[in-house]
Amino acid sequence: MINAPRKTNSPGIGRSLRTPAATAASLLVLATLSAGISAPAQAADTLSFQFTTVFDATAVGGSQVTPLHITYQFDPALAPGTGPIGDPGDGTSASYGPLQKMIVEAGDQCIAVSGNGTGITVFNSAGTSFPEDAYEVRADRPAVTGKTLYGLNLTGIRFLLIDNDATMFSSTDLPTATVFAGDADLQQTQIRLTTPDGSRENLFAPEDAPFQLTTYDPAGALAAIQSDLTGLQLNAGVRTSLENRLTKASGYISGTSSKSNTKAEQELRAFILQVEALRGKEIPAIDADNLINGATSLIDQLPACS
Repeated sequence: MINAPRKTNSPGIGRSLRTPAATAASLLVLATLSAGISAPAQAADTLSFQFTTVFDATAVGGSQVTPLHITYQFDPALAPGTGPIGDPGDGTSASYGPLQKMIVEAGDQCIAVSGNGTGITVFNSAGTSFPEDAYEVRADRPAVTGKTLYGLNLTGIRFLLIDNDATMFSSTDLPTATVFAGDADLQQTQIRLTTPDGSRENLFAPEDAPFQLTTYDPAGALAAIQSDLTGLQLNAGVRTSLENRLTKASGYISGTSSKSNTKAEQELRAFILQVEALRGKEIPAIDADNLINGATSLIDQLPACS
């Protein structure tokens, strides 16, 4: 997990409001085995990242610190120039797209978009007259056409991570890991909503709002929980019951049995309750806490829609 640093006195990147890069997000496939869960978590042709922050949604009935989660899935082999933003010709940026899926959760609102109008743009600007590196994920029309948030028409959504020192990237290659986000100084998030009469509401997350960019890997998370469970000395009945919970959750997330993060969450919460009941008895307290924390963290990551 990358907890990016925050600088409240940093300026925003000038071009961030004039370059329409596209975004998207996603969900990942899990592998289930009759005996439990196994890695690898992600297929070679699919990666999923998750961006998390808060924003002021009071203008549309939310709170000043409304949670925002953007989970996006993409092919790491995407070629530069395939996204909706054109190459400026000076080699300082490359756009990749479309994304396979983007799931946007804003408070209790959740939508999924995909296809044309989505993408990732990488800005590598060291040595130029505007020396800032940036990473942008964006979804615009036609991907957002017909989508609504807070009862308003969604016309675009994006987030931008900015490094004022221009050390975040050494090229415009598409990142396949989230470690680069540790060099980001600030973020800009924009949600563009339109009322039926055509007026527009731009909702920005403050540049000093906390943010994270992580790899979204529920299969890996489940495999880690399974590994912790395997290392415990438990009677066969207890072990089988707990493993069955994890296997069912895996099937619901991946669609092996059915596609339902809600049902996966129910299984994980049942797993947590069962572990809590065994804490300090069948399961040592420290081991029980590790299992509970792992399952709770996975619940927090699961998108509310797909």
